[in-house]
Amino acid sequence: MDSRFYTQAELTEIRIKTTERAEQHCAEIYGPELGPALFRACLNTWGAGPATTVARLSDARDLIQTALDLKDHIAGVMLI
Repeated sequence: MDSRFYTQAELTEIRIKTTERAEQHCAEIYGPELGPALFRACLNTWGAGPATTVARLSDARDLIQTALDLKDHIAGVMLI
């Protein structure tokens, strides 16, 4: 039985690719400028992994879009 473990370099590469894919998914949802910025901000603020962060942002898409549409109104503050 071959018990192969990932090397540190392989784990780092997997982590980078997973983060890039999640960021790209957010770019497809929220646009090329807002998506990656929103993803990175939430990733760092929440301390969750890329898969969890992109899932939360995907689930909250309608709420976030509504808040962004109201950014000039006081209700837009809810996004923060």
